[in-house]
Amino acid sequence: MHHVLDNIREHLSEYMTVSLELLKIDHYIELTNTILKRPKQLHSKLGGQSLKIVDRINSEESAEIVKALKKSLKPYLTDQKCIAVGKRDMKGALNFRIIHNDAYYEEVGLKDEYLASTDEIQRQHITIEDTGVMTNSAVKTIVKELLIKRDIADRNISLFDWGKLQTQENWKFAICDDEAKQIIFMDIYPDGCFEFSQIDSTSLFGYGEYQKYIDLIKQHRKDEWKTGFSFEGLIVSEDEDINLIFRTNEISLPDLAEIKAIIKEVGSELPEGKRSGFELAEQLEIYSKRMALHDERNIKSLIDDLKMRGAAELSKVNFRQTLNNHLGKNTKIASGIRGFFYNEHGVRLIFSKNKESLEDLFDASLNIKYFGEKDNEAYYFVGKRSENVQKYSFASACHIRKIIAVNNSRLIFQELLPTMDVDFVRTGQSTVVPFPFKYLREYMKFKK
Repeated sequence: MHHVLDNIREHLSEYMTVSLELLKIDHYIELTNTILKRPKQLHSKLGGQSLKIVDRINSEESAEIVKALKKSLKPYLTDQKCIAVGKRDMKGALNFRIIHNDAYYEEVGLKDEYLASTDEIQRQHITIEDTGVMTNSAVKTIVKELLIKRDIADRNISLFDWGKLQTQENWKFAICDDEAKQIIFMDIYPDGCFEFSQIDSTSLFGYGEYQKYIDLIKQHRKDEWKTGFSFEGLIVSEDEDINLIFRTNEISLPDLAEIKAIIKEVGSELPEGKRSGFELAEQLEIYSKRMALHDERNIKSLIDDLKMRGAAELSKVNFRQTLNNHLGKNTKIASGIRGFFYNEHGVRLIFSKNKESLEDLFDASLNIKYFGEKDNEAYYFVGKRSENVQKYSFASACHIRKIIAVNNSRLIFQELLPTMDVDFVRTGQSTVVPFPFKYLREYMKFKK
Protein backbone atom coordinates (compact mmCIF):
# COMPACT_ATOMS: atom_id res chain seq x y z
CA MET A 1 0.00 0.00 0.00
CA HIS A 2 2.76 2.46 0.90
CA HIS A 3 4.54 1.53 -2.36
CA VAL A 4 1.38 2.44 -4.29
CA LEU A 5 1.14 5.80 -2.52
CA ASP A 6 4.81 6.54 -3.22
CA ASN A 7 4.33 5.73 -6.92
CA ILE A 8 1.32 8.05 -7.16
CA ARG A 9 3.26 10.87 -5.52
CA GLU A 10 6.27 10.32 -7.77
CA HIS A 11 4.61 9.74 -11.13
CA LEU A 12 1.08 11.19 -10.95
CA SER A 13 1.49 14.27 -8.76
CA GLU A 14 0.53 16.54 -11.68
CA TYR A 15 -2.85 14.84 -11.94
CA MET A 16 -3.84 13.86 -8.42
CA THR A 17 -2.99 14.19 -4.76
CA VAL A 18 -3.35 11.32 -2.32
CA SER A 19 -2.98 11.87 1.39
CA LEU A 20 -3.71 9.93 4.56
CA GLU A 21 -5.88 11.54 7.20
CA LEU A 22 -4.96 11.25 10.87
CA LEU A 23 -8.01 10.69 13.04
CA LYS A 24 -8.57 11.76 16.62
CA ILE A 25 -10.29 8.95 18.50
CA ASP A 26 -13.11 10.14 20.77
CA HIS A 27 -13.93 6.83 22.43
CA TYR A 28 -12.15 3.49 22.62
CA ILE A 29 -13.16 0.01 23.77
CA GLU A 30 -10.66 -2.82 23.97
CA LEU A 31 -12.03 -6.12 22.70
CA THR A 32 -11.75 -8.51 25.65
CA ASN A 33 -15.00 -10.45 26.07
CA THR A 34 -15.05 -14.07 24.93
CA ILE A 35 -17.33 -17.04 25.47
CA LEU A 36 -15.86 -19.28 22.77
CA LYS A 37 -12.18 -19.43 23.67
CA ARG A 38 -12.51 -22.73 25.54
CA PRO A 39 -15.36 -25.29 25.41
CA LYS A 40 -15.88 -25.17 29.17
CA GLN A 41 -16.93 -21.51 28.87
CA LEU A 42 -20.16 -22.82 27.35
CA HIS A 43 -20.87 -25.34 30.12
CA SER A 44 -23.30 -22.94 31.79
CA LYS A 45 -25.01 -22.18 28.46
CA LEU A 46 -25.38 -25.87 27.58
CA GLY A 47 -26.10 -27.24 31.05
CA GLY A 48 -28.99 -29.70 30.72
CA GLN A 49 -29.40 -28.89 27.01
CA SER A 50 -30.12 -31.88 24.78
CA LEU A 51 -28.07 -32.20 21.59
CA LYS A 52 -29.27 -34.39 18.72
CA ILE A 53 -27.05 -35.52 15.85
CA VAL A 54 -29.44 -36.26 12.99
CA ASP A 55 -27.95 -38.43 10.25
CA ARG A 56 -30.19 -38.05 7.17
CA ILE A 57 -27.74 -39.88 4.89
CA ASN A 58 -26.98 -43.10 6.77
CA SER A 59 -23.77 -44.02 4.94
CA GLU A 60 -20.30 -45.04 6.08
CA GLU A 61 -19.08 -41.52 5.41
CA SER A 62 -21.88 -39.89 7.39
CA ALA A 63 -21.30 -42.39 10.21
CA GLU A 64 -17.71 -41.15 10.44
CA ILE A 65 -18.94 -37.57 10.70
CA VAL A 66 -21.36 -38.61 13.45
CA LYS A 67 -18.53 -40.28 15.35
CA ALA A 68 -16.19 -37.29 14.99
CA LEU A 69 -18.91 -34.77 15.84
CA LYS A 70 -19.98 -36.67 18.95
CA LYS A 71 -16.38 -36.77 20.16
CA SER A 72 -15.85 -33.05 19.46
CA LEU A 73 -19.03 -32.06 21.31
CA LYS A 74 -18.12 -33.80 24.57
CA PRO A 75 -15.87 -31.00 25.94
CA TYR A 76 -18.82 -28.60 25.70
CA LEU A 77 -20.98 -30.68 28.05
CA THR A 78 -20.83 -31.70 31.68
CA ASP A 79 -23.32 -34.54 31.10
CA GLN A 80 -22.47 -36.74 28.11
CA LYS A 81 -25.94 -38.31 28.25
CA CYS A 82 -27.27 -35.10 26.71
CA ILE A 83 -25.94 -36.19 23.27
CA ALA A 84 -28.24 -38.41 21.21
CA VAL A 85 -27.95 -39.78 17.67
CA GLY A 86 -30.85 -40.61 15.36
CA LYS A 87 -32.64 -39.94 12.09
CA ARG A 88 -35.27 -37.45 13.22
CA ASP A 89 -35.09 -33.96 14.67
CA MET A 90 -35.95 -33.51 18.32
CA LYS A 91 -38.03 -30.68 19.75
CA GLY A 92 -36.25 -28.89 22.56
CA ALA A 93 -32.85 -30.12 21.37
CA LEU A 94 -30.13 -28.43 19.36
CA ASN A 95 -30.16 -30.47 16.15
CA PHE A 96 -27.03 -31.12 14.08
CA ARG A 97 -28.38 -32.33 10.73
CA ILE A 98 -26.02 -34.23 8.40
CA ILE A 99 -27.26 -33.93 4.81
CA HIS A 100 -26.05 -33.64 1.20
CA ASN A 101 -25.59 -30.21 -0.37
CA ASP A 102 -28.22 -28.77 -2.71
CA ALA A 103 -26.19 -29.62 -5.84
CA TYR A 104 -26.34 -33.32 -4.93
CA TYR A 105 -30.12 -33.35 -4.46
CA GLU A 106 -30.61 -31.46 -7.71
CA GLU A 107 -28.35 -33.88 -9.60
CA VAL A 108 -30.02 -37.07 -8.34
CA GLY A 109 -33.53 -35.64 -8.34
CA LEU A 110 -34.24 -36.15 -4.64
CA LYS A 111 -35.97 -33.82 -2.22
CA ASP A 112 -33.52 -31.49 -0.49
CA GLU A 113 -33.22 -32.44 3.19
CA TYR A 114 -32.49 -28.87 4.27
CA LEU A 115 -35.03 -27.61 6.79
CA ALA A 116 -35.09 -24.09 8.20
CA SER A 117 -35.10 -23.59 11.93
CA THR A 118 -38.35 -22.75 13.68
CA ASP A 119 -39.31 -21.59 17.15
CA GLU A 120 -39.95 -25.25 18.02
CA ILE A 121 -36.88 -26.87 16.44
CA GLN A 122 -33.42 -25.33 16.01
CA ARG A 123 -31.26 -26.85 13.28
CA GLN A 124 -27.73 -26.45 11.95
CA HIS A 125 -26.81 -28.35 8.78
CA ILE A 126 -23.57 -30.15 8.00
CA THR A 127 -23.27 -31.02 4.30
CA ILE A 128 -21.24 -34.13 3.69
CA GLU A 129 -19.78 -32.89 0.38
CA ASP A 130 -18.48 -29.68 1.96
CA THR A 131 -17.23 -31.12 5.23
CA GLY A 132 -13.73 -32.44 5.60
CA VAL A 133 -12.30 -33.08 9.02
CA MET A 134 -14.52 -31.93 11.88
CA THR A 135 -12.10 -29.37 13.30
CA ASN A 136 -12.53 -27.78 16.71
CA SER A 137 -13.14 -24.44 15.01
CA ALA A 138 -15.89 -25.89 12.81
CA VAL A 139 -17.64 -27.51 15.76
CA LYS A 140 -17.37 -24.31 17.78
CA THR A 141 -19.05 -22.40 14.95
CA ILE A 142 -21.88 -24.94 14.71
CA VAL A 143 -22.49 -24.83 18.46
CA LYS A 144 -22.62 -21.03 18.65
CA GLU A 145 -24.95 -20.82 15.64
CA LEU A 146 -27.37 -23.17 17.39
CA LEU A 147 -27.15 -21.19 20.63
CA ILE A 148 -28.07 -18.03 18.73
CA LYS A 149 -31.04 -19.86 17.18
CA ARG A 150 -32.06 -21.05 20.65
CA ASP A 151 -31.99 -17.46 21.89
CA ILE A 152 -34.19 -16.47 18.97
CA ALA A 153 -36.68 -19.22 19.79
CA ASP A 154 -36.67 -18.29 23.49
CA ARG A 155 -36.84 -14.55 22.68
CA ASN A 156 -34.12 -14.00 25.26
CA ILE A 157 -30.44 -13.03 24.97
CA SER A 158 -28.30 -15.55 26.86
CA LEU A 159 -24.92 -15.05 25.15
CA PHE A 160 -24.47 -11.45 26.30
CA ASP A 161 -25.28 -9.73 29.58
CA TRP A 162 -27.62 -7.03 28.32
CA GLY A 163 -27.52 -5.49 31.79
CA LYS A 164 -23.91 -4.43 31.11
CA LEU A 165 -25.31 -1.60 29.01
CA GLN A 166 -26.79 -0.16 32.22
CA THR A 167 -29.84 0.97 30.34
CA GLN A 168 -33.44 0.92 31.47
CA GLU A 169 -34.65 1.72 27.97
CA ASN A 170 -36.18 -0.40 25.27
CA TRP A 171 -34.18 -0.52 22.03
CA LYS A 172 -35.38 -1.19 18.51
CA PHE A 173 -33.17 -2.64 15.74
CA ALA A 174 -34.20 -3.18 12.11
CA ILE A 175 -32.83 -4.64 8.88
CA CYS A 176 -34.31 -5.37 5.48
CA ASP A 177 -33.81 -7.92 2.73
CA ASP A 178 -31.86 -7.11 -0.44
CA GLU A 179 -34.82 -5.43 -2.13
CA ALA A 180 -36.10 -3.72 1.03
CA LYS A 181 -39.40 -5.58 0.67
CA GLN A 182 -39.27 -7.48 3.96
CA ILE A 183 -38.25 -5.45 7.00
CA ILE A 184 -37.75 -7.05 10.40
CA PHE A 185 -37.76 -5.19 13.70
CA MET A 186 -36.33 -6.46 16.98
CA ASP A 187 -37.45 -4.79 20.21
CA ILE A 188 -35.09 -5.50 23.11
CA TYR A 189 -36.16 -4.84 26.68
CA PRO A 190 -33.90 -3.98 29.67
CA ASP A 191 -33.91 -7.60 30.92
CA GLY A 192 -32.61 -8.96 27.58
CA CYS A 193 -35.95 -10.35 26.41
CA PHE A 194 -37.03 -9.33 22.92
CA GLU A 195 -39.74 -9.54 20.28
CA PHE A 196 -39.70 -9.58 16.48
CA SER A 197 -42.03 -7.87 14.03
CA GLN A 198 -41.86 -8.64 10.31
CA ILE A 199 -43.29 -6.09 7.91
CA ASP A 200 -44.07 -6.39 4.20
CA SER A 201 -43.08 -2.94 2.96
CA THR A 202 -44.91 -3.48 -0.35
CA SER A 203 -48.29 -3.69 1.36
CA LEU A 204 -50.81 -1.02 0.45
CA PHE A 205 -51.81 -0.66 4.09
CA GLY A 206 -49.96 1.59 6.52
CA TYR A 207 -48.06 0.27 9.50
CA GLY A 208 -48.62 2.97 12.09
CA GLU A 209 -45.59 3.31 14.36
CA TYR A 210 -43.38 1.43 11.88
CA GLN A 211 -44.20 3.54 8.84
CA LYS A 212 -41.60 6.26 9.41
CA TYR A 213 -38.88 3.64 9.93
CA ILE A 214 -39.90 1.79 6.79
CA ASP A 215 -39.83 5.01 4.77
CA LEU A 216 -36.34 5.82 6.06
CA ILE A 217 -34.98 2.37 5.26
CA LYS A 218 -36.44 2.30 1.75
CA GLN A 219 -35.20 5.81 0.97
CA HIS A 220 -31.63 5.19 2.14
CA ARG A 221 -31.46 1.85 0.33
CA LYS A 222 -32.63 3.66 -2.80
CA ASP A 223 -29.95 6.36 -2.36
CA GLU A 224 -27.01 3.96 -1.97
CA TRP A 225 -25.90 4.44 -5.58
CA LYS A 226 -25.68 8.21 -5.03
CA THR A 227 -23.99 8.27 -1.62
CA GLY A 228 -21.68 5.28 -2.06
CA PHE A 229 -22.69 4.18 1.45
CA SER A 230 -24.27 0.77 2.09
CA PHE A 231 -27.18 0.79 4.52
CA GLU A 232 -26.66 -1.81 7.26
CA GLY A 233 -29.27 -1.15 9.90
CA LEU A 234 -31.55 1.12 11.87
CA ILE A 235 -31.52 1.70 15.64
CA VAL A 236 -34.17 3.50 17.69
CA SER A 237 -34.01 4.45 21.37
CA GLU A 238 -37.00 4.58 23.68
CA ASP A 239 -36.98 8.37 23.22
CA GLU A 240 -37.45 7.85 19.47
CA ASP A 241 -33.91 8.91 18.56
CA ILE A 242 -33.16 7.22 15.23
CA ASN A 243 -29.62 6.34 14.15
CA LEU A 244 -28.73 4.68 10.84
CA ILE A 245 -25.58 2.61 10.19
CA PHE A 246 -23.76 2.77 6.84
CA ARG A 247 -20.69 0.98 5.57
CA THR A 248 -18.38 3.43 3.80
CA ASN A 249 -15.67 2.72 1.24
CA GLU A 250 -13.01 4.13 3.55
CA ILE A 251 -10.61 1.94 5.52
CA SER A 252 -8.31 2.52 8.45
CA LEU A 253 -4.62 1.85 7.87
CA PRO A 254 -1.70 1.17 10.21
CA ASP A 255 1.32 3.51 10.39
CA LEU A 256 2.59 2.75 6.87
CA ALA A 257 5.43 5.28 6.94
CA GLU A 258 6.82 3.90 10.19
CA ILE A 259 6.46 0.31 8.98
CA LYS A 260 8.33 1.20 5.79
CA ALA A 261 11.08 2.92 7.81
CA ILE A 262 11.49 -0.13 10.07
CA ILE A 263 11.67 -2.51 7.11
CA LYS A 264 14.30 -0.26 5.53
CA GLU A 265 16.33 -0.21 8.75
CA VAL A 266 16.19 -4.00 9.07
CA GLY A 267 17.36 -4.36 5.46
CA SER A 268 20.29 -1.97 5.81
CA GLU A 269 23.85 -3.19 6.40
CA LEU A 270 25.75 -3.04 9.67
CA PRO A 271 27.47 0.34 10.26
CA GLU A 272 31.20 0.83 9.98
CA GLY A 273 33.01 -0.23 13.12
CA LYS A 274 30.37 -2.89 13.81
CA ARG A 275 30.91 -5.27 10.91
CA SER A 276 33.89 -7.54 11.52
CA GLY A 277 33.93 -10.56 13.76
CA PHE A 278 36.31 -8.80 16.15
CA GLU A 279 34.14 -5.67 16.32
CA LEU A 280 30.92 -7.57 16.91
CA ALA A 281 32.58 -9.78 19.53
CA GLU A 282 33.76 -6.65 21.33
CA GLN A 283 30.21 -5.31 21.51
CA LEU A 284 28.93 -8.60 22.85
CA GLU A 285 31.61 -8.60 25.54
CA ILE A 286 30.47 -5.11 26.58
CA TYR A 287 26.88 -6.34 26.78
CA SER A 288 27.91 -9.52 28.58
CA LYS A 289 29.85 -7.56 31.20
CA ARG A 290 27.01 -5.08 31.68
CA MET A 291 24.49 -7.86 32.19
CA ALA A 292 26.86 -10.13 34.18
CA LEU A 293 26.59 -12.96 31.63
CA HIS A 294 30.21 -14.16 31.81
CA ASP A 295 29.15 -17.66 32.84
CA GLU A 296 26.52 -17.98 30.12
CA ARG A 297 27.85 -20.80 27.93
CA ASN A 298 25.90 -19.90 24.80
CA ILE A 299 27.01 -16.27 24.70
CA LYS A 300 30.63 -17.34 25.26
CA SER A 301 30.39 -19.69 22.28
CA LEU A 302 28.88 -16.88 20.20
CA ILE A 303 31.73 -14.51 21.11
CA ASP A 304 34.32 -17.20 20.34
CA ASP A 305 32.68 -17.87 16.98
CA LEU A 306 32.83 -14.18 16.05
CA LYS A 307 36.46 -13.85 17.17
CA MET A 308 37.38 -16.78 14.93
CA ARG A 309 36.10 -14.78 11.96
CA GLY A 310 38.60 -12.07 12.84
CA ALA A 311 38.63 -9.04 10.56
CA ALA A 312 36.22 -10.62 8.08
CA GLU A 313 33.06 -8.54 7.74
CA LEU A 314 29.63 -10.05 8.33
CA SER A 315 26.42 -8.97 6.66
CA LYS A 316 23.50 -8.18 8.92
CA VAL A 317 21.76 -11.35 7.72
CA ASN A 318 24.83 -13.43 8.54
CA PHE A 319 25.19 -11.87 11.99
CA ARG A 320 21.50 -12.42 12.71
CA GLN A 321 21.76 -16.09 11.69
CA THR A 322 24.87 -16.56 13.83
CA LEU A 323 23.10 -14.99 16.79
CA ASN A 324 20.07 -17.26 16.34
CA ASN A 325 22.21 -20.38 15.92
CA HIS A 326 23.93 -19.85 19.27
CA LEU A 327 21.18 -18.29 21.36
CA GLY A 328 17.92 -19.23 19.67
CA LYS A 329 15.57 -16.87 17.86
CA ASN A 330 13.03 -16.22 20.61
CA THR A 331 15.12 -16.42 23.78
CA LYS A 332 15.31 -13.66 26.36
CA ILE A 333 19.08 -13.27 25.95
CA ALA A 334 18.82 -12.96 22.13
CA SER A 335 16.10 -10.34 22.55
CA GLY A 336 18.30 -8.46 25.00
CA ILE A 337 21.23 -8.39 22.57
CA ARG A 338 19.02 -7.13 19.74
CA GLY A 339 17.74 -4.41 22.08
CA PHE A 340 21.32 -3.50 23.02
CA PHE A 341 22.39 -3.06 19.39
CA TYR A 342 19.34 -0.90 18.65
CA ASN A 343 19.43 1.24 21.79
CA GLU A 344 23.21 1.75 21.81
CA HIS A 345 24.00 1.90 18.09
CA GLY A 346 20.68 2.32 16.24
CA VAL A 347 21.17 -1.09 14.58
CA ARG A 348 17.80 -2.78 14.03
CA LEU A 349 18.34 -6.51 13.53
CA ILE A 350 14.71 -7.63 13.16
CA PHE A 351 11.18 -6.32 12.72
CA SER A 352 10.04 -6.84 16.31
CA LYS A 353 6.93 -8.99 16.64
CA ASN A 354 6.39 -8.36 20.32
CA LYS A 355 2.83 -7.42 21.21
CA GLU A 356 3.58 -3.89 22.43
CA SER A 357 5.51 -2.88 19.29
CA LEU A 358 2.86 -4.25 16.97
CA GLU A 359 0.05 -2.59 18.92
CA ASP A 360 1.73 0.79 18.41
CA LEU A 361 2.13 0.22 14.67
CA PHE A 362 -1.27 -1.35 14.02
CA ASP A 363 -3.36 0.62 16.50
CA ALA A 364 -5.60 1.82 13.66
CA SER A 365 -6.63 -1.78 13.04
CA LEU A 366 -7.34 -2.89 16.61
CA ASN A 367 -10.35 -2.84 18.94
CA ILE A 368 -13.36 -0.51 18.71
CA LYS A 369 -12.67 3.12 17.82
CA TYR A 370 -15.39 5.79 17.75
CA PHE A 371 -14.55 9.21 16.32
CA GLY A 372 -15.55 12.25 14.28
CA GLU A 373 -18.67 12.93 16.31
CA LYS A 374 -20.72 15.98 15.31
CA ASP A 375 -24.30 16.94 16.08
CA ASN A 376 -25.87 14.33 13.83
CA GLU A 377 -23.09 12.01 12.65
CA ALA A 378 -20.14 9.98 13.86
CA TYR A 379 -17.83 7.24 12.61
CA TYR A 380 -16.43 4.02 14.01
CA PHE A 381 -14.57 0.88 13.07
CA VAL A 382 -14.04 -2.49 14.70
CA GLY A 383 -10.67 -4.16 14.30
CA LYS A 384 -8.91 -7.23 15.58
CA ARG A 385 -8.40 -8.08 19.21
CA SER A 386 -5.04 -6.89 20.56
CA GLU A 387 -4.16 -10.49 21.38
CA ASN A 388 -4.38 -11.32 17.66
CA VAL A 389 -2.21 -8.43 16.44
CA GLN A 390 0.55 -10.82 15.31
CA LYS A 391 -1.91 -12.25 12.76
CA TYR A 392 -2.57 -8.88 11.10
CA SER A 393 -3.04 -8.88 7.33
CA PHE A 394 -3.66 -5.89 5.08
CA ALA A 395 -6.41 -7.99 3.52
CA SER A 396 -8.36 -7.57 6.77
CA ALA A 397 -8.23 -3.76 6.89
CA CYS A 398 -11.09 -2.18 8.85
CA HIS A 399 -13.93 -0.59 6.92
CA ILE A 400 -15.08 2.64 8.50
CA ARG A 401 -18.78 2.89 9.25
CA LYS A 402 -20.83 6.05 9.49
CA ILE A 403 -23.64 6.73 11.94
CA ILE A 404 -26.26 9.31 10.99
CA ALA A 405 -28.89 10.63 13.40
CA VAL A 406 -31.99 11.55 11.39
CA ASN A 407 -35.13 13.61 12.03
CA ASN A 408 -33.42 15.83 14.61
CA SER A 409 -32.45 12.80 16.68
CA ARG A 410 -29.58 12.58 19.15
CA LEU A 411 -26.59 10.34 18.45
CA ILE A 412 -27.19 7.27 20.60
CA PHE A 413 -24.88 4.74 18.97
CA GLN A 414 -22.01 5.21 21.42
CA GLU A 415 -24.16 3.58 24.12
CA LEU A 416 -24.22 0.39 22.04
CA LEU A 417 -20.49 0.04 21.37
CA PRO A 418 -20.17 -2.77 23.98
CA THR A 419 -22.54 -4.91 21.87
CA MET A 420 -19.69 -5.38 19.40
CA ASP A 421 -17.27 -6.67 22.04
CA VAL A 422 -18.44 -10.25 21.51
CA ASP A 423 -16.96 -13.30 19.80
CA PHE A 424 -20.10 -15.30 19.01
CA VAL A 425 -21.14 -13.57 15.76
CA ARG A 426 -17.96 -14.35 13.83
CA THR A 427 -16.28 -17.23 15.66
CA GLY A 428 -13.36 -15.92 17.69
CA GLN A 429 -13.54 -12.48 16.06
CA SER A 430 -15.34 -9.25 16.78
CA THR A 431 -18.48 -8.16 14.98
CA VAL A 432 -18.60 -4.95 12.94
CA VAL A 433 -22.20 -4.03 13.81
CA PRO A 434 -24.09 -4.56 17.10
CA PHE A 435 -24.80 -8.26 17.57
CA PRO A 436 -28.65 -7.91 17.55
CA PHE A 437 -28.34 -7.53 13.78
CA LYS A 438 -26.99 -11.11 13.69
CA TYR A 439 -30.15 -12.24 15.49
CA LEU A 440 -32.24 -10.34 12.94
CA ARG A 441 -30.42 -11.95 10.00
CA GLU A 442 -30.91 -15.41 11.49
CA TYR A 443 -34.57 -14.79 12.27
CA MET A 444 -35.08 -13.79 8.64
CA LYS A 445 -34.09 -17.38 7.73
CA PHE A 446 -36.52 -18.97 10.21
CA LYS A 447 -39.59 -20.72 8.88
CA LYS A 448 -42.56 -18.72 10.15
